[in-house]
Amino acid sequence: MIDKAETPVEPTLADAARAALQGEKAVLTARDFQDFLAGIVTSVIRNVLEVRAGKLKPDEAGERDDATVRQLAQILMGEHERIRLAPAEDAPEPGPELVAEMERNLPALFRNLPEGADPKNPRALMVHAARVFLREIYAMVKAAAADGAKLTDQVLRVRIERLAAVWAARFSGDALGDSPKAQEAAR
Repeated sequence: MIDKAETPVEPTLADAARAALQGEKAVLTARDFQDFLAGIVTSVIRNVLEVRAGKLKPDEAGERDDATVRQLAQILMGEHERIRLAPAEDAPEPGPELVAEMERNLPALFRNLPEGADPKNPRALMVHAARVFLREIYAMVKAAAADGAKLTDQVLRVRIERLAAVWAARFSGDALGDSPKAQEAAR
């Protein structure tokens, strides 16, 4: 029998938020990061609804999107002043190591870089990856809107969670089981 005092406790997203408010860097575990990405998806959906309702100007929503992309890229590069990503045991460290792993396992993610983007600059590549994530959110919103009355809160929640799970894996350098590490582990 394990004494409760000896049982390691995983920090929660609330613990991370509390740490950030106290001036410490909040640490996001892999699970927290997935929840964080789901929060981004939810925020984008909320912004779309507010634009459609006339409560938010499209330019303001665009500014929010840009801020989200910058913040996400900073977290993934290990440069955010208040949030630190704690990678899983076998995942690369945030920053250039993560970008290199993503390039190796997800080369399609870095195709079609915007004109003027330096393909050798890890920060530029991570900003691009964050923008691709944002575009996938909008594609999911468009597909959800096309479902009309068939779209329930539960269906939307599942779509948000799936998108967040896929991108949490991508942003850890994993090609959803296609990475050399995953193939090695399967042998």
